[in-house]
Amino acid sequence: MWQLIFYIGLGLFFILMGFLMVRYPMLISGYNTLPKYKRDKIDIRPYTLFARRIMIVMGAIIIVGSLLLYIGGLVDWGVIFLLK
Repeated sequence: MWQLIFYIGLGLFFILMGFLMVRYPMLISGYNTLPKYKRDKIDIRPYTLFARRIMIVMGAIIIVGSLLLYIGGLVDWGVIFLLK
């Protein structure tokens, strides 16, 4: 049961990070290491929207997948899928 709670929490974390990336684009890897003058040249809005979409989809896949594994009685297989 603790594994299911962990996987659901992980999925919710990805979804939360997806929404936070739009508000705080410094969470995007690589963007926060650019100098200020280069960051000013980049239109970051499309990248944040893309990152949000990907993070929400990943979180939803983790949650739905863990629930399906739990229903099927294969919760231990979740570790194998997360490691791949």
